[in-house]
Amino acid sequence: FSEGMEKYPERIDFYERAARIETFREKPEDALAIVEKGLAAFPMGSKFDRLGMPAALGLSNIKVEVLISKDFEGVKKESAALRELNNERVNAVADFHQARMTAVDEKWADAAAQLRNVRPRLLGFSELQALAAAIQGFCHTQLGQFDLALEAYKASLAINPELPQAK
Repeated sequence: FSEGMEKYPERIDFYERAARIETFREKPEDALAIVEKGLAAFPMGSKFDRLGMPAALGLSNIKVEVLISKDFEGVKKESAALRELNNERVNAVADFHQARMTAVDEKWADAAAQLRNVRPRLLGFSELQALAAAIQGFCHTQLGQFDLALEAYKASLAINPELPQAK
């Protein structure tokens, strides 16, 4: 995919795939470097897909995945950049990232509520919707609310039966 980024610099999918590969290889710094290169080539508000979504939204989500466990300020900045686009669907993604940060901060009840509220707003983002439900299930588990946890995990698996966080 690195060769693809060089040969076809106008194709954002090469940046996304190369960054994903580096995350799977557990090379977050390399993934982040690829994401930053992609975001420089495709600034968030410059290109949009046929549904009016920023073409670079996938890169932004990968960036947050890499940063969420170690750089809350970086996640906050990325979420703020998403909110600046003034797009309700993109705001839902930013709200999802905020809810994830709340869960990482072990504020289980707040995170569960935020995730419950954002899930229906993530239409068109099935991967994020499934992950939101799985994280919500984990939060409910931490609170000892096993019936709500089971409900959230089932919702997650209904969207993505292979999601490891929900199994």
